[in-house]
Amino acid sequence: MAAGRRWFLILGFLLFRHHCVCSFQSVRLGGMERMNFLTQRLAVPAKRDYIDRDSYWVYMFYLLMVYKEREGHCEVPYRHEENEWKLGVWLAKQREAYKLGRMSPVDQQRLEEAGVAWDLYTRKWERMFDRLLQFKEREGHCLVPQNQIEDGETLGSWLNKQRRMKQAGKLGSRRMQLLEEAGVAWHVPDVRWNEMFMLLLQYKDRVGHAQVPIRHQEEGQNLGTWLATQQKAKRRGALKLDRQDRLEKTGIVWDHRHTQKWESMFDRLLQFQQKEGHCLVPQNHTEDGESLGSWLNKQRLLKRTGKLGSRRVQLLEEAGVTWHVPDIKWNQMFRLLLKYRDREGHTQVPKHHQEEGQNLGTWLATQLEAKRKGALKLDRQDRLEKAGIEFSFPLKDCHIINYKVY
Repeated sequence: MAAGRRWFLILGFLLFRHHCVCSFQSVRLGGMERMNFLTQRLAVPAKRDYIDRDSYWVYMFYLLMVYKEREGHCEVPYRHEENEWKLGVWLAKQREAYKLGRMSPVDQQRLEEAGVAWDLYTRKWERMFDRLLQFKEREGHCLVPQNQIEDGETLGSWLNKQRRMKQAGKLGSRRMQLLEEAGVAWHVPDVRWNEMFMLLLQYKDRVGHAQVPIRHQEEGQNLGTWLATQQKAKRRGALKLDRQDRLEKTGIVWDHRHTQKWESMFDRLLQFQQKEGHCLVPQNHTEDGESLGSWLNKQRLLKRTGKLGSRRVQLLEEAGVTWHVPDIKWNQMFRLLLKYRDREGHTQVPKHHQEEGQNLGTWLATQLEAKRKGALKLDRQDRLEKAGIEFSFPLKDCHIINYKVY
């Protein structure tokens, strides 16, 4: 028997005897050096036809251990060759035999003890998920950039693939649950927005403010351009309120001129409220030369369409602004009634009387008619009675001039 063949069979005997649980760096052959020393003297057969099946399996298993000692795992690429032998193809065939139930229990045990995973995709998924948790523990979130590398693995690309599978309905419920519990967001535009928002926070923490120059880049991303896009969307009313609130909390000033204008008009509203005791600003009212009535109506329109920021809504409500237009109109007419009463000393408004261009007499007649039909709200009835309006009087004692009471 040739020397190479003899050494090969001795190696196979040792591997079978030790059941592949010992380290190959500790196996000795008599007084010889370690196993890697032995392999240097082993004449490897050039063709598989020269050896029997069992010896071939043992030698390929040995090559797998060599690969593992070097790489740290048994996930051999399919096209990988070890010592000019197709180790990747061989390992793929072992997995196929396992799936078909054609693998002997002994071979299965040896491969499992070596660290071979039968479902390679599952092993890789779990490994990438561990890297995602590692990223989250370090960064505090799962907003992984597209080009993020974690321990040599493309974590950003892997996470985007999970999102695509989720969108296509191909991601298992268990994996979906694990990713959601870790804090993964599925909607890609939101993910991209959040990535840029995190860069904005990073910029603010370093510089002390959030006024990013238009050409500034943060970690290779055009943060200045992105922020300018958010400001443009805000001006067009296309920026979502939750995003607007998050940006405002960082100290973003949308438009210096627009912000100063709003604050100036709000100060005029407070001035009007202090003077009149309410915020029922007439449509055509001007304050310090500014059309305060038109401005306030615009704020109501923005509020109704969901385009008024929560901070401004809060300020206006605290000042006493009411949003419902019918209530606003009624309150405006009631204010004119009080003005008429304070000037004339009574509330017997002639039917055709106008106050500040408004048909106050007609409006009051409408309230009386609504009371007669039982259609007048109780809170409005109480306010009118406190103002001096008498609803319950006999027809013959009617004090209201020129009213037709049916």
